[in-house]
Amino acid sequence: MDVFFVEASQNCYQSSDLGTCDTVFYSTQCKECHDSWFLEDCRSCHDCICCAGLRQKSYCIGNKQLSKDGYFTEKTKLALHTRQGVHALSQSLRELSLTSPHSAIHAELCENSLGDHLWSAKNCPLCFETRNAEDCSYCTFFLDGKDSMDVYSWGEMEQCYQIVGGGSYGTYRCAFTANSYGNKESYYIDHCMFCEHCFACVGLNRKSYCILNVQHTPGEYNALLRQIIADMKARNEWGEFFPPSLSPFGYNHSVAIDYYPLTKEEAVTSGFEWNDYQSPAPQISRVLDAKSLPSTPERWDEIAESTIRCDATGKLFKLTKAEIEFYKLFNLPPPIIHPDERQKRRLQSRNARMIWDRECDSCRTTVSTTYSPNQKEKVMCRECYERALY
Repeated sequence: MDVFFVEASQNCYQSSDLGTCDTVFYSTQCKECHDSWFLEDCRSCHDCICCAGLRQKSYCIGNKQLSKDGYFTEKTKLALHTRQGVHALSQSLRELSLTSPHSAIHAELCENSLGDHLWSAKNCPLCFETRNAEDCSYCTFFLDGKDSMDVYSWGEMEQCYQIVGGGSYGTYRCAFTANSYGNKESYYIDHCMFCEHCFACVGLNRKSYCILNVQHTPGEYNALLRQIIADMKARNEWGEFFPPSLSPFGYNHSVAIDYYPLTKEEAVTSGFEWNDYQSPAPQISRVLDAKSLPSTPERWDEIAESTIRCDATGKLFKLTKAEIEFYKLFNLPPPIIHPDERQKRRLQSRNARMIWDRECDSCRTTVSTTYSPNQKEKVMCRECYERALY
């Protein structure tokens, strides 16, 4: 619950970028860890609290090795079941993180690739959250692709260009498409599934040789397509993705603003819509202030389905019975922040999808990294980073 980019894991909470973890809370960039709290960049660890950069360790607190009995004695003192204890450890992990080594980019099994959160990528410049890709560039949230460029969200495609929200099922040689899956040799389509040789179509399923959703013979289709592309080239339209004016959402009401924040003026100048509408607050007779939430499990049932006012934003939210059961099971303090704000903070804890050049803090060679020069972390080239940890 309350996780981001977590896979093959269970019983995790308030964490991001975890793989094959079990019962890990308030952690990030960890793999194969379990029964731990407040970890950063740890591998194959268990029963650790407030640690960074550890490998195959157990019974550690603040990166210091303890005996098994000593660990559990100190764990009790940390009051992990209270918001005060959680806040104190969050601050401690941040301080520890600033003194621990950080790899310039998060990448594994990669060759000639640059970006962040890459796995098994070859010849993939400026890709982010990308896995199993070869000869691809400018791809994000991308999986299992080859010879593709400018793709955002999903994958399983080959020889594709400027795709958003699509791919899968052998998508091949498609361009300028949105929310479409399993298509071949198609351009400027939206919400189309398993189509071939379609152009400027919306909502089609298993169709071929269509333009503007009108069926044509293969000969008619190819003749019309050549004419349309020539006209689009004359107007400098061919090769450009759908214009921002076609988006049904205001920029500020889409997830784009979470990853690429713009002011209203910047968004409008760039051609995006902006929506100032705010939904009216529900008429609730009794609203609990988040700070008044009980911190002991015995009283949590009192707040089931109650309306709570976020301590940070003032927005209203609820805690369902299923959530409360989760907090009770693992003795976690219930959140006092609105779910949207929690997600926003998780995103802010990750580096932006930008590349800077800065010096390795060990050997002083120039490295390309997602850590900006203004960030205080100790950033190292891959060789120095591995030497520091191993």
